[in-house]
Amino acid sequence: MILLETIDNNEVSPVVSARKNFEQTLQSGEEFYYFFPIVFNQYQPPTWEYVALDGNVTDIQFDPANPDHAFASQYLGGLFETHDHGISWTRNEDVSVRINDIEYHPITSTTMYLATWSYYAVYWSQDNGTSWAPIPGWPYIYPTLYSVAAHPISPTVLFAGSGNWEPNGGHIFKTFDGGETWYSVSPTYTNALTFAFDPEMPNIIYAGTQLRGVRKSIDGGETWYAANNGLPTATTGGEDYRAVIVHPQDSQQIFATSDAGIYVSYDRAETWLPLWEGIDANALMFHPSITGTLYMGASNGIYVSHNDGISWSRLAPCGNTVQVNRLIFDPNDFTVLWAATSNGLWRCNTHME
Repeated sequence: MILLETIDNNEVSPVVSARKNFEQTLQSGEEFYYFFPIVFNQYQPPTWEYVALDGNVTDIQFDPANPDHAFASQYLGGLFETHDHGISWTRNEDVSVRINDIEYHPITSTTMYLATWSYYAVYWSQDNGTSWAPIPGWPYIYPTLYSVAAHPISPTVLFAGSGNWEPNGGHIFKTFDGGETWYSVSPTYTNALTFAFDPEMPNIIYAGTQLRGVRKSIDGGETWYAANNGLPTATTGGEDYRAVIVHPQDSQQIFATSDAGIYVSYDRAETWLPLWEGIDANALMFHPSITGTLYMGASNGIYVSHNDGISWSRLAPCGNTVQVNRLIFDPNDFTVLWAATSNGLWRCNTHME
């Protein structure tokens, strides 16, 4: 057994050192444990500003064609829209169900999708959110849709993760025709909470699931297999994998969050290492312009790492104790971070640039 050295936070490139040690140990074929240091610096200085929407806000998305236009959703049902960058919000009366996920189509920016908690499951809009209707081809097998995602380079290919709140239900569904017809592409009991696409190899897709860890496809989402080597799953303490993201500068690096912690893979999810165990991690995203800077939303606030997750600092809290459901940077100003939380919608200036 090899016990790899803990990385000194003063090293010039801790991420390079971590990956080199990891790869050398894999080549040796020996069993190993790896311990990343977690450093809690003093709270960083940003001051959070409450924006709107009391209660549990599940998601927020900005219009890619108009940064003053945005949508936000609430847990108990409701889709809200702003045309003045968050100053005022109106509720859309076409959608009154619980919404888990808001997605813009990556190519056709006037097309939007909602993953909902209802027997309609998928709603869509083809007029940039003005009107909404249930998507016509959804098979209505399960009442809950956790996530919906459009393929980044194939505009008519979409994926959706559905379930029934229980460990014995759920599938990943795929459509080739923009939602007119859907079919299951996963084993039973695959409740997909999130999807991520490899930007260099578009046939590789990842899904974070409920109770089943991370699933991976290497054939464009037609078949999926468990990619859990090194990850805790439902039997070992990791139930919900709520975020899976690909490093924007190195697509071999994959990051995943769950109620058991944050994990990293340096080999496209074939093997995982713990970055921070024991934290109930939820939202995760890279800063859009600062290499190596990660933001993580947890059940007790928001944290930032400036070295690809090797060490973390906690940001000043937004509101009282909140669960952070989604993080997004302001498209007008990458120093401004927005947070959809269990206690409303908040934003702050991170003073990073």
